[in-house]
Amino acid sequence: MLVLLDMGEKLYPELNVPFIKSADKAIEEILSATTLRENWFKQCEVLQKNLKPYN
Repeated sequence: MLVLLDMGEKLYPELNVPFIKSADKAIEEILSATTLRENWFKQCEVLQKNLKPYN
């Protein structure tokens, strides 16, 4: 999302293959729900920081 909004590079490009490029259930191992949740919160923090000047 950061790339689309011209706010920087992707934070987690390693998630592109298992979640975008691969079919459902094609990947044997994915990150834990805890790690994915942490990544999600970090992404939201970066978005909020970059959008704050527009409020």
